[in-house]
Amino acid sequence: MAVRFGLVVLATIFGLALTSTKVVSAQEYLPAGEGIFIRQNPTIETKIDVSMAFWNVIVAPNMKSAPVVFPGAAMLEVRAGEGSVNITGQRRRLSYGDVVAVDAKTEVRFDTVDLERPLRIVATIFMSSGR
Repeated sequence: MAVRFGLVVLATIFGLALTSTKVVSAQEYLPAGEGIFIRQNPTIETKIDVSMAFWNVIVAPNMKSAPVVFPGAAMLEVRAGEGSVNITGQRRRLSYGDVVAVDAKTEVRFDTVDLERPLRIVATIFMSSGR
């Protein structure tokens, strides 16, 4: 019973936090350096001093990308393809369904291993709203 109540409270708090939104328009995929393209989807500003941005990232097939620095802490979810990510000198293999956490202001590089398919990643980025 206490667990269920706790989950209801968390869901209510999170739901209320998202009720105030300021949306920044989405754009097409834009080059972010050699071999990497990013589409920034709408950003959500919450009532709890956190903004969330959702970026779609594509790394070209058989490519080592230019470095990318996300504007906040990020959770990277692999949606398609295979490759690796290099975060502060530590390399990690990536494949469909993998999730990787990245600290704010950290340089990230991606590599793809497939000669034909790109690496597709959704980045959920958490930033302080600065209020």
